[in-house]
Amino acid sequence: VPYHGLMQRSAGFVLAGVISVTLLVLCIAPPAAAEAGAGPAPARLVVVDLGAAAGQPVERTLAGTGATVIAHLGPGRWLVAVDPGVLEAGPGPFVMPWRPSDGVSPELRELASSEKRRPFEELQVIVVLAPGSDLSRTGNRLESAGATLGWLDPAAVPAPQIGLRVPRQRLAALIAELETTTGLVLAEPQSRVRLLNSGSVWRCQSGERGRTPIFDHGLRGEGQVIGIIDTGLDVDDCRFSDPEGDLPAINDESGVEVNPDHRKVLAVDFHWSEDRPPGSANWDCHGHGTHVAGSAAGDEHGNGAHDRVDGMAPAARLVIQDGGARTDDCADLPGLGCPVKPLGPVLEQARAQGARIHSNSWGDEENFLPYGRYTERTADIDRFAWEHKDNLVFFAAGNAGPSLETLGSPSTGKNVVAV
Repeated sequence: VPYHGLMQRSAGFVLAGVISVTLLVLCIAPPAAAEAGAGPAPARLVVVDLGAAAGQPVERTLAGTGATVIAHLGPGRWLVAVDPGVLEAGPGPFVMPWRPSDGVSPELRELASSEKRRPFEELQVIVVLAPGSDLSRTGNRLESAGATLGWLDPAAVPAPQIGLRVPRQRLAALIAELETTTGLVLAEPQSRVRLLNSGSVWRCQSGERGRTPIFDHGLRGEGQVIGIIDTGLDVDDCRFSDPEGDLPAINDESGVEVNPDHRKVLAVDFHWSEDRPPGSANWDCHGHGTHVAGSAAGDEHGNGAHDRVDGMAPAARLVIQDGGARTDDCADLPGLGCPVKPLGPVLEQARAQGARIHSNSWGDEENFLPYGRYTERTADIDRFAWEHKDNLVFFAAGNAGPSLETLGSPSTGKNVVAV
């Protein structure tokens, strides 16, 4: 069963923890001798096909050997990690081995062998590994194949991750190395993140110029907090500034402080520290973030009524997550990482600050890949929405419509509202 980049998962598949039930063990084998100097072995990866039991909850059918579900691969099939040496995969209808080559996505292979799509000089690749993998050791091996290590995240959910950048001419060598990487769950290409936004109040509310039935019913966002990841915010702009001169709470990429007294912006979280110049409250070196924040909840006069330059929810308040701005071949939002890091912690931060709506006017450019992919970052957002059912996450559909097959990820998510 090709992995296809954690692609075919139901909304609630990720248990992200240890399962206490009775695994279908074919035979128990003693742990293999550890390679000299190799450190602890990663968890063993197997595909469990539940067959006739597929309709039952996976917790009831899988077993009590400390198995961790990594991904749902399709009807009745699950990719499972177990302690090395505990589960010996063998022939049979229920347990099948998972090979490193199964984790190399078809898109990555196609990019290494085809020039049909727009050429690229450097590619971003996300590598997901089995729990217990030695990320530093694996990263060194992949660098020896010609990749550049972007970041390591041993705490990523559902499994540890590595972000790589690789020149086009070294991609085939990298794939060859990945195919011998013990514990490889997934290796998939990642497109450049681009800024997206278009629309207006009457288009969103009625499609008829000047007609705003939502406002006519008195719905202006009262009591709501909207989280926004973008290029930052000009807090001195009249649509956001506080008449008392207060500033929002200021946090780094993990802080959760808020200022409930600010009339519009509870907090600005700097995921890109260069966007915070001393002596200024214009924390947007690009302008896109201020634009989309205004589209969402801008309120010029602070009265909650809708004025000419106000946004869709003028009575709502904001949590701004500043991703910076840098237009290059890697990402327009460098604060999200290069390649883009897991997005779950970013959404969790805004949730901790009160946001239950999250609006994102950016997405993959898909400049050398087919549109409409379900990527690992898409899975991050689906997982967050599944675990927090009182949150709603929006993403821009993209800038390439209106024809078919122009939807970019992460708006391809099962639990995402694409606009």
